[in-house]
Amino acid sequence: MGRIDETISFICPTRQRPANVVRLIESAVSNYSGTSKLNFLFYMDEDDVETIKVVKAIGVKDSNINIDVTVGGRIIMCEMSNVLARKAEDGILFFCGDDIVMESKDWDLVVRSEFDKVDDKILFLYGDDGLMHEKLATHFFIHKKWVEATGHCVPPIFTGDWADNYANNVADMLGRKVYVEKLKTTHYHPTAGKAIMDNVYLEKYHRDIKSNPHMIFRESAPMRELDVEKLRKVMSAD
Repeated sequence: MGRIDETISFICPTRQRPANVVRLIESAVSNYSGTSKLNFLFYMDEDDVETIKVVKAIGVKDSNINIDVTVGGRIIMCEMSNVLARKAEDGILFFCGDDIVMESKDWDLVVRSEFDKVDDKILFLYGDDGLMHEKLATHFFIHKKWVEATGHCVPPIFTGDWADNYANNVADMLGRKVYVEKLKTTHYHPTAGKAIMDNVYLEKYHRDIKSNPHMIFRESAPMRELDVEKLRKVMSAD
């Protein structure tokens, strides 16, 4: 079995949280093995001047580390993730938010070892976020092949919540969902008592009230079935 591409790209929309972005990068870099290539891909709104300034000023001496900032207009988070996923190199993608902290030592080796077990690389991998644990992958690792097959990292239909539910359901139907408890990707979220309820969270909740993501999820059943069909073609072709 060939080795998986050793690049792991963080797919991370962010807004008005420069300290969170710095914390995410520092936690990932300080706990990785030093043998993987890490790409940090961030989408930032063009009016988010402070975050853009702070992150572009980050200096990393490790040649394995790359930080890339995409600046654009205000679009929904799902589409921000898709912009970044299309931009990412071939390899493993980590769909995440800026409120994640990588807690496990050599977390990248844990991730790569799981993808090494799967020849076609169609895998949905997640760790313990300290909030939902095994019940739901709020953030997850997939391969670029997943995005190429389905056309998206997550479909651009959710304004905030429930994009993760969509991805979890597709993975469940595929039978390619893997939980690794020792992979600590802690979610510093207000629900877990690890963050304050800032304006970004509040705006998301207000958008969800208007858009009704539960209904969108129910109505997306045919789209999820189509995603599964596309991914199974990749699995059977390998």
